[in-house]
Amino acid sequence: MAAVQPRTHRDDEEKNVAIALQHIDKAADSGAKIILFPEGYPGPYFGPPKYSALGALSKKAKEREVYVIAGTVEKAESYEKFGVKNPFYLSSKLIGPKGKVIGTYNRVQPNLPEVDEFFMKEKTVVPGEELKVIKTEYGNLGFLICSEIWCTELPRVLALMGADIVFAPIGGAVYELTENWQVLLRARAIENHFYLVTCQNIWGMEDGMAAIYGPEETLAESKKPGIITANLDLDRLAWLRGAKQTMKLPKPYKSLPAPLSYRRPEMYKILSEPRSEARDFYYFKKSKSSKSS
Repeated sequence: MAAVQPRTHRDDEEKNVAIALQHIDKAADSGAKIILFPEGYPGPYFGPPKYSALGALSKKAKEREVYVIAGTVEKAESYEKFGVKNPFYLSSKLIGPKGKVIGTYNRVQPNLPEVDEFFMKEKTVVPGEELKVIKTEYGNLGFLICSEIWCTELPRVLALMGADIVFAPIGGAVYELTENWQVLLRARAIENHFYLVTCQNIWGMEDGMAAIYGPEETLAESKKPGIITANLDLDRLAWLRGAKQTMKLPKPYKSLPAPLSYRRPEMYKILSEPRSEARDFYYFKKSKSSKSS
């Protein structure tokens, strides 16, 4: 597994394509079979979609016989009939070792307009409608994008769909959120028993968050531009998912085994109810105050 954390060109983003190809070569030379790029990399992303990177990436993926997960935006034409101006999906493309795009994940959790405008100017970013888990010879691959990792239900659904490895590439500009973001990333791997891989664009002097987390340990981390790699043990993952807790010492695991076996879906009804004022914390607080008075 490799996660690429590049210095990203924002003003002339088409330059990212040639650099991405070099990163694929370096990652493949290190033995990586799956290579993750950040959100929106190598684009198009920031500006008008005047080029496509998919042809060059697909050719390189076939040449090196690797999977590549690349970020881009994709026109959401179905939204135009509803009067949405310039609608786009924020997408991750899974390119297979035969040089074909074998899956597309469109971010399902909407961002605030201010966030989308900062990253993707003059585009209306619309939500996708489907979580994705794609079966490969290297395990079942699940996908999230950036701050979707803060929505605990999404990673849990991917785990229930059978994801072995979840990719959560980040756009950037995290800054003060970095420490807590990293805690959540690792927690998602621990509580759902999958590997989690992430990386982000480096635009200026900010620290990156490239990381490969397992349910028992951190396999690789880096704040700097470059490539991190790690070997993922899917046999160990399967064992953890089927093991039972023991009070014998030393314990044969660093994370409680089989977390999904403790679920009680009958307790979670509220999670599947439509959003409404009744689901808002401030509504509950106000309601409680008025009852007491």
